[in-house]
Amino acid sequence: MMHNPDIHHRNSTRLQSYDYRSAGAYFVTICTFRKEPILAEITDGEMRLTELGNIVRECWTEIPSHFPNVELDEFVIMPNHVHVIFTIHEPVGAKHPVAAAKAALADVAASPDVKTTAIVGARHASPNYTTVDKTRARHASPLQQPRPPKRSLGAIVGSFKSACTKRINELRDTPGLPVWQRNYHERVIRDDEELHGLRDYIQNNPARWEEDPERQQQMDTFKTKTENEREPFRRLVEIIEQSGVPFSIHEHQPTRTMEDAAQNLSFDVTRIVKTVAFRLRSGGIVLAAVRGIRRVDYARLANFVGVNRRDLSALSPDEVQQHLGVEPGSVSPLPLRGDALVLIDEDVLTILPTIYCGIGRSDRTLEITPDNLVRLTMCRVGGFSRE
Repeated sequence: MMHNPDIHHRNSTRLQSYDYRSAGAYFVTICTFRKEPILAEITDGEMRLTELGNIVRECWTEIPSHFPNVELDEFVIMPNHVHVIFTIHEPVGAKHPVAAAKAALADVAASPDVKTTAIVGARHASPNYTTVDKTRARHASPLQQPRPPKRSLGAIVGSFKSACTKRINELRDTPGLPVWQRNYHERVIRDDEELHGLRDYIQNNPARWEEDPERQQQMDTFKTKTENEREPFRRLVEIIEQSGVPFSIHEHQPTRTMEDAAQNLSFDVTRIVKTVAFRLRSGGIVLAAVRGIRRVDYARLANFVGVNRRDLSALSPDEVQQHLGVEPGSVSPLPLRGDALVLIDEDVLTILPTIYCGIGRSDRTLEITPDNLVRLTMCRVGGFSRE
């Protein structure tokens, strides 16, 4: 589909005609991807940074090393966002930064392209400052947008976000995984009174976090979601540990398809075993494990199970989550349901010395020998795959 700027657009928080290279003080809010609370924990108004939060703090303090014209001010790292204030200075002889910002805003107001002054503040956890107009500009496709000018607000924030993402993904061994939301929210600070108010807001932000029922609900939802996603993985690992067979668990970027695996994983793709989940008309579940580069032959599988082809249907991604409690791409041949019939294609037994298969999480892979997998699953082995 061709790009249509009237349809395919994202709302911009930028002021039209304002030069974001201008000297001035800026209040910026950056949210984590999907607003997941990964940066800090707040208890009794006290903030404790996670390992990822410490990386964000280090990257923040290093900004002046890359942008000598930037002076850091107040900042706070919250569980799922950061608030920062910094000043962009002009060379020698520049105006006071807040005065410079006021002058730049006056230029914006006088611009024939701007009918009203549009001071757009940070929507997420923003102090309640009144604005004249919240009209937002439409952008073309992000692929068509030019890069922000060097030493502009966009360049500074972009550099900060990139540095955090690179280091966090190196720590987690998850190359390419997003850490931040694509955009950010900024406010041009107009005077000293507003600057002091925003400093107070940032300083008191942790204390207000626990008082916000919506925020607490977000935290509880995230914790529940995380626990639910990890529970099948933990149960499967316990099953293997109790058996005493040797195995390894590999951590990696979330991977759901063989195409993802070929791009993201260092494993030999010919040794990857995928498990396809089926539902029987009678209500039972069939887990069919085949070499990743091969396909399940539905007719042969139905014949092996002893049912008609029409009585066997593959689970949709939503049904995988509903019936097995795991994400698509993380289905394991190790059953967690007592009514699951496990079938392993005979070709899998020729993969040596070990195979790689699902273990209940899309960012984890189990490495085990084919013989031990058969022993653990108490499966039936037969031929039901094709190229």
